[in-house]
Amino acid sequence: MGEWHKVSRRKSTGGLLRDNRKTKNYEAGNEPVKTVIGQRKVKQVRCRGGNVKVKLRAVSVANVADQKSKSVKKVKVLDVIENKANPHFIRQKVVTKGALIKTDAGICRVTSRPGQCGAVDAVLVEKVQKK
Repeated sequence: MGEWHKVSRRKSTGGLLRDNRKTKNYEAGNEPVKTVIGQRKVKQVRCRGGNVKVKLRAVSVANVADQKSKSVKKVKVLDVIENKANPHFIRQKVVTKGALIKTDAGICRVTSRPGQCGAVDAVLVEKVQKK
């Protein structure tokens, strides 16, 4: 079944708006992509105007920025520690914007939207102590 982003059927006063036309193609939407930890999988979707949106289905590597050393490294994603979007996403290992992920570099907070931009960018929050 399709998903639609149509105008509300209610007026600002609360009354019902009569809809006397079919749904238009520009009102069509998609289900959100739940990016999980695993071998990288990408889906490309044609958007309005012929643009292409890259949706990341699975991720294994993140671009982590260290603000102290002012450097960016590609590191392996190990686990999802916290996700405020949905408490069940921790168990399902779903990566969204704002999620805390465990990487080889340490604990990082995701700053990009993996289901929309096709990459996981993160900022280092807590560095791993090397012995």
